[in-house]
Amino acid sequence: MSPRIPTFLHLRRDAFARGDAVSTMVARLRPPAAYAPLFVSSFAFKNDEDWFARRLLEKKSHLWLFRANQRAFSGDFVVVDVSSPARDRRRAFVLDLKYGARLRVGGGGAGVQLRNAARVVRDVAVGTGTIDEQATYELLTGDAKLLLGWFGA
Repeated sequence: MSPRIPTFLHLRRDAFARGDAVSTMVARLRPPAAYAPLFVSSFAFKNDEDWFARRLLEKKSHLWLFRANQRAFSGDFVVVDVSSPARDRRRAFVLDLKYGARLRVGGGGAGVQLRNAARVVRDVAVGTGTIDEQATYELLTGDAKLLLGWFGA
């Protein structure tokens, strides 16, 4: 029986400084060696996702970034604005990067990629305590550059 792969990884700025952030964060989970490649592939970056994550964390220290499991149909990233000390006042966003696409608030055009967004937001809440379990969230889709602009990065 294979181990349960989490629905998200907390991406930290220091993990990017050491190289491959996904491999660094998966290593912290300590999956059985035989399953490590499956864990890594579940969170691997494609296209401009690595660049997006690095840039957002460099420019916006009040935003915490979580990589969604790419096999879970819950978008690419969850972003939590932790600038408020009150968990119930923090905002959460589920992002689906679409290379070259216009920015859409509400997730329009994302299809099945965001169907489990509520689950990953709840899992981030339970697993990290950064937001309430019943936290509302906003869906955002579009090109990485446009999403960075939306966050002011």
